[in-house]
Amino acid sequence: MNKKCQLKFIYKNSEDLKKMVTENLNLFQGGAIFLLSGAMGVGKTEFVKKVVEVLHAKKGVSSPTFSLHHHYEGRPNIEHWDLYRLNSEDDLESSGFWDQFSDQTGLIFIEWPDKIKKEWLPEDWKIISFEFEILNLEERQLRCFW
Repeated sequence: MNKKCQLKFIYKNSEDLKKMVTENLNLFQGGAIFLLSGAMGVGKTEFVKKVVEVLHAKKGVSSPTFSLHHHYEGRPNIEHWDLYRLNSEDDLESSGFWDQFSDQTGLIFIEWPDKIKKEWLPEDWKIISFEFEILNLEERQLRCFW
């Protein structure tokens, strides 16, 4: 079954991303995994920053590129994974990645999801894919599939 694009959003800055999150809060319900794909620097971490800001009113979200994972406490808990530097399945195993799926009220954001096999993700979670693309010097596009 092919997933169809359910949402397409063109943005110019982080405030546009915040507006998209605010207008689509129904997407950010517990028990969901968000697969964030796109080139380096396209806005994946900025998107997670805006989700945390809107849902938890917290600032200071940063990329977990070097640590693999950041946790943001709240309702719902937010887990932010950046798998760019993942070298092997063993790295994932030792990171605590699998433990994240025990809290089915949380949200899990995964940057660079192509580093893992989709069949490794739990079937009882809603999986939503976001694809980020640079359109030109001023605009980027976010497409959402589920």
